[in-house]
Amino acid sequence: MNAAGSWISSAALMSALALVFTVGSFWWIHARRGKLVTYEPHTFAAYVRAKYVRFRFPLALYNDGPVPIVIQDLRLILEHGVELQAVPWQGTKQQLMPVNGDSIDLPAVFAVDGRKVLQIFAEFGASKSVPAIEPVTYIAHVEARIDDAEHWAEILSFPFRAGNILEPGHFITYGNAEDSLTAEERIEAKRALEKVTAQRATSSVSSEKEETGP
Repeated sequence: MNAAGSWISSAALMSALALVFTVGSFWWIHARRGKLVTYEPHTFAAYVRAKYVRFRFPLALYNDGPVPIVIQDLRLILEHGVELQAVPWQGTKQQLMPVNGDSIDLPAVFAVDGRKVLQIFAEFGASKSVPAIEPVTYIAHVEARIDDAEHWAEILSFPFRAGNILEPGHFITYGNAEDSLTAEERIEAKRALEKVTAQRATSSVSSEKEETGP
């Protein structure tokens, strides 16, 4: 191959590489499907009764790609040992602290724009098939149905210290750290949740009697 032919081949190769780089850069900057990054909440709000539970968590959702990510649905899975309890998404609130007249935005599809952070106060709860909440540390899994997927995908997993719920009969906020309560408060919180568990057991027995009759 003469010098002219070699120069043409090199030029063609450089042009092809430049084209590949341009297309790849465009895809990376403008069309790449990113992933949803979430962060462990340091606080939560809780209300736990025998037939009704509510949990509210501040969630920061970061889309690390350029294309919006659509969230169809959310749910909370509480794991303790081999037991898994699902708690449905009830909607979003304007703040973490529950207050009188605090309206809720019912569950609805929402989007996290590309390379943006979206903060939501997600509320999960149940009044049917109410999970039994014990004074233990659960592994909380927040799962979502993303874009057009029909399956659930985990977007966050963190230790949820239900043993910090000092006043389960009041919908108030708590810290989620191990040292959020004193030793005395931890004992008091344990007794309070055990009392709810006992009420739940009594309620279940009464319901069974009503269903079966005298």
